[in-house]
Amino acid sequence: MRRAAAEAAAFAMLLGAWWAASLASPFIPSPAAVATLAFDRAFLETVLHAYALTALRAIIGYLIGLAAGVLLGVVAAVLRVAEGLEPLAALVASVPSIAWIPILIALMGVDELRLPVTAAVLCSLPPILHEVLAGIRSLDPEEVGVARSLGARGFFLWRTVVLPRLFERIFPAAKAEAIMTWKTVFAAEMVAVPSGLGYLAMMYADNLETAKLIFVVALLTATVAAIVRILTIVEKRVLASRGLGVEM
Repeated sequence: MRRAAAEAAAFAMLLGAWWAASLASPFIPSPAAVATLAFDRAFLETVLHAYALTALRAIIGYLIGLAAGVLLGVVAAVLRVAEGLEPLAALVASVPSIAWIPILIALMGVDELRLPVTAAVLCSLPPILHEVLAGIRSLDPEEVGVARSLGARGFFLWRTVVLPRLFERIFPAAKAEAIMTWKTVFAAEMVAVPSGLGYLAMMYADNLETAKLIFVVALLTATVAAIVRILTIVEKRVLASRGLGVEM
């Protein structure tokens, strides 16, 4: 309840500051002017179509990156090459995701699906892989040894000891990369892809349609906030089922 009240208060303060700024400058549309766009059918259809394209690209790229990062990390641990792979994963993860966009344009051209999806994969996979490898390296040897002495082997050892500890590392990274994936796809659409929310944002900016631009950015922000909230709920339930707590 306290968190909800704090979030509501922060949102009210943001709207108040926005409203005050719109009164001070004729170039800043009021919150009401932006909200009325939701009742403009033609505009809403355009935005929803663009939103569907951005969501498709972001979700496909994110899921591929998440699954591949976890799978590669587990395979590296099983093959005992995690220690050698971790520095490489950290190095690639340190590359700003937007930096991949011009490289991908040079490699594959302006493809409306492959380019943003590949950028999303390159955004999400290396950090997830790094967290999996770091989580495996940080396992308590004594905890693993006790489990082995009690007869835990193979999949049972992974399910009861390794995976719960990995979840503690993966979920925070998964939430962070969900945000970065949407930002990366949005940026790719702004720079190179002639469709999606990013493309709409650039078009409205070029035409000085500020209210429509703010609506698009607000929609992106609301989506990212909703994704983080959903992943947080999933995190709490998964970790609670493993007897682990989540610090909020």
